[in-house]
Amino acid sequence: MFVTAGMAPIPRLVLSTDYGDMLDLDDWLSELPIISEVLVPEKHASLNEWINFARRGFFAFDWSDVHFGKKLFGYERIAAPTRPLHVSELRGFLQNCATVATIPEADFHRDAVVKLPSFMGAVRPERYMD
Repeated sequence: MFVTAGMAPIPRLVLSTDYGDMLDLDDWLSELPIISEVLVPEKHASLNEWINFARRGFFAFDWSDVHFGKKLFGYERIAAPTRPLHVSELRGFLQNCATVATIPEADFHRDAVVKLPSFMGAVRPERYMD
C-alpha cells in the first residue's frame, strides 16, 4: 500500500480506470480480516491508518518527503506485517490492483525506501516541488 500524500509520483497504470477505481481501495482493504502482527518503528507508532493496512497483511509506505521534511524521493516503509499477504491470496479488484501495480525489483521486507522505476511512467502532481 503506497500513500501519495497528494504529492508523490504515481504510475500511470494505477491511475487508469481500466482495472478499477483506486478511490475505492480503502473501502476494499478495510473489509479484509486482520491476519498479522505489525512491525513499526517507534517514530511511526501513531500512524494508525498505515498500521491497519499492515494488520491486514500489506506493507505500508508513505511519501514522507511531505510529512517529515525528508528528501528521500521515494516511498518510506511505515509499517510491515509479520505475515504478509501474497497476491494469490487476494481476489477480484484487490488482486487486479496488486498485479497491475507491481514494482519490479522492490523487496518490501528489505527496502526501507522504494523508488518507482522510470519505465513505469510515473506522473507527479503539478504542485510537487523538488
